[in-house]
Amino acid sequence: MKGNELPLISRHVLTGHLSVAVSDEIEVQATGGFWSSSRQADDFENENRLLPARAVFNLGASWQAGEQLSFFVKVNNIFDRTYANYAAVEQFYPAAGRQLTLGARWEF
Repeated sequence: MKGNELPLISRHVLTGHLSVAVSDEIEVQATGGFWSSSRQADDFENENRLLPARAVFNLGASWQAGEQLSFFVKVNNIFDRTYANYAAVEQFYPAAGRQLTLGARWEF
């Protein structure tokens, strides 16, 4: 196994986060990440197919409605990319597609 790649570990990873305050009450966020291909979970000998490289991007926003109340929205995987970040025994398990999260936060 000496010199083999570790399963599920991408050789190259790049992530980023950008947050912009549009006003005192509103903030917009963009995040993204790139992961190069990696070996399947059980592929210690580096003989099976690779998990393909993938890039995923997310957008979000929040609004501070009052001193204690805020609202937020987030869209994960905005381009609805189909990808797998886990595979074992040649079975690839897809990650979630586009997801919308809405919420409110009350601080006390």
